[in-house]
Amino acid sequence: MNKLLILVAGLLLTTSCVKLKGSLEVHDQLTLKSKRGNHEIAPGNYDAKLSWKSKKKFKLTLTEGKNKKFTFNVPEGMKLPQNRGEVTLLSKQTGQPVDIRAQINTKRRRSATRSERDTCSITRTITRCHTNGDGQRVCRDETVTYSGYRYVRYHYVHTHTGMMMELSEPNSADIKATFDGRNVSSHKVIEYEGPCSI
Repeated sequence: MNKLLILVAGLLLTTSCVKLKGSLEVHDQLTLKSKRGNHEIAPGNYDAKLSWKSKKKFKLTLTEGKNKKFTFNVPEGMKLPQNRGEVTLLSKQTGQPVDIRAQINTKRRRSATRSERDTCSITRTITRCHTNGDGQRVCRDETVTYSGYRYVRYHYVHTHTGMMMELSEPNSADIKATFDGRNVSSHKVIEYEGPCSI
């Protein structure tokens, strides 16, 4: 049951800057707890984002005007993440006056392999000598950096993560609000990197 949440936690913790950005659609008057106490959220559509504070907590932020932040606790004892799944968390687990049901789907797409000549540098230590005013030969080591190039082969991995989370009245099917968030990211994977030539 907890596969989804550990997936999102794993995703956001391994890429600490990642946030699921989207909207919170409030269908009925919603109450959430913040550091300043209970906060009433009127029906409407709000810009929002979901982020992880740690393996044990995640944060829902309403980003319109003054940011309103609400922390949800995460139960311990979770297993390794999967790419997609569903989770249900109760109010007594999250510390918020709502139950949560969430679904997540992560898709990854690999680009074609590309090759190119890339810049690089080589640092070497050389010995320089000169004759001083007393006719003595004086030598010292210096570090010199040379610019060069190398051939690389690589591809990109594009990741698209979507999450739908329902916030409902505790022990009820009455859905108070729905969060819909997305994150798209890409990272470069080096397949081959040749020696640096100058």
